[in-house]
Amino acid sequence: MIYATPNRNGNTKRHFYDAAIKVLAAELALREALREADANILHGRNYQTVPDEQFCRAHDRAEMVKAFKNLDEVHTFGMDLSRAGMAK
Repeated sequence: MIYATPNRNGNTKRHFYDAAIKVLAAELALREALREADANILHGRNYQTVPDEQFCRAHDRAEMVKAFKNLDEVHTFGMDLSRAGMAK
């Protein structure tokens, strides 16, 4: 939740909407990039020469999961911007 709202001495509803669209578009682009990295980089062939390949791959997958969870926060913020712009 954010507390900012459109007002005559500040930003308009359109400003909030535009900001929300940009944040959500960036979130989507990052999700697509992470999916591509997952499919094209974090596959078994790239772990053949590392010691304990199962552990290393599991670690890298856990890092990917953390990155996706952070994007959930970005999504929430984008939606909060959108809702705040609809206030009043």
